[in-house]
Amino acid sequence: MWVADGEGDVGVMIGCLGGDWTPAFGDRGVLAWITVLAYLACAALSVAVWRGVDQRALRRFWGAMAIVMLFLAVNKQLDLQTALNETGRCISMAQGWHDYRRYAQMLFIILVVVAVALVFKRGSQMMRGHMQSHWLALAGAALVCGYVLIRASSLHSVDAIGNLSVLGLSVNFLLENAGLVLIALNATRLLRLRSARRAAERAAEDERRQAEETMSQTTGMTSPRRTVGPTAGASKGEAAEAPRPFRPLKPRGH
Repeated sequence: MWVADGEGDVGVMIGCLGGDWTPAFGDRGVLAWITVLAYLACAALSVAVWRGVDQRALRRFWGAMAIVMLFLAVNKQLDLQTALNETGRCISMAQGWHDYRRYAQMLFIILVVVAVALVFKRGSQMMRGHMQSHWLALAGAALVCGYVLIRASSLHSVDAIGNLSVLGLSVNFLLENAGLVLIALNATRLLRLRSARRAAERAAEDERRQAEETMSQTTGMTSPRRTVGPTAGASKGEAAEAPRPFRPLKPRGH
């Protein structure tokens, strides 16, 4: 069994890895950049949803979603899964089991499927009570992560299927972006519901204030007023003809 215990072995490993992968922006195609922008849009939407939720489980879910989407946006250009695949290839060649790499790749895909299923199950348990409003995002995240990890296996049959074209677009592009569309739809729906709820709350508050102002004005108009002088509505003549108080006559002296 090969073990990297010297500078020469490390140099061989670095040279092997550097043969097919370097940490640089590799895919400058239009579709690749569209996918990068889709990842960044999902990350931004996830942050927007995260900022507006109070439940601990939802904050964890959307916070993790934002981090994963941002990482995959960078990974789309750096192609880190190729580095992972090249690492496995170099190790298999150094240890002498490169001829059996297909079995290792198949085992890797099986483990990925099981891991994604377990993560989906765990996410469903964590989101208990919120699945009706968040299942699209959870399904989209499982689809995207599963796709990226299976692509990292670099199995020729998987690559052959992914390179097929449907309506001028590769299956790889369609599968990857399908999960992103599900995440974006779920996040957009939640943001719209939150905006509508806030608008309804503002409208109810404005209506309450208007009712209070109307009641205040009505109370002020119907309050009793004090009248000074003649009775309201009486003319000056009527006020002048008001009866004088009776005074008894004094008897005259004889």
